[in-house]
Amino acid sequence: AQLSLVPLAALEWVRPESASGPATFADRAGARGRLVAVLGHIAAEGIPVRLASGTETLVGDLVAVGDDVLTLRPSGAPADQLLYVPVASLNEASVRLSG
Repeated sequence: AQLSLVPLAALEWVRPESASGPATFADRAGARGRLVAVLGHIAAEGIPVRLASGTETLVGDLVAVGDDVLTLRPSGAPADQLLYVPVASLNEASVRLSG
């Protein structure tokens, strides 16, 4: 199984199972903070992650998560080779779940 996280800013539309009233996306800053917090937990657990940003897809280990930038060590890369991904450019982050 795979868990995918999608920032609100990357959504163009949402179709709910049932109409429960009007949807608002007013709290984008709060939602972004929650996404960064979840990615921080993924980094702390050492779970490999797949990041989609624009037309690029990157796979590796998150070594640091900041409010604005994710630091990724690509799979198979030397320990000192790092990539920096702006959180604002993130379209999706996904991890493979065990079980």
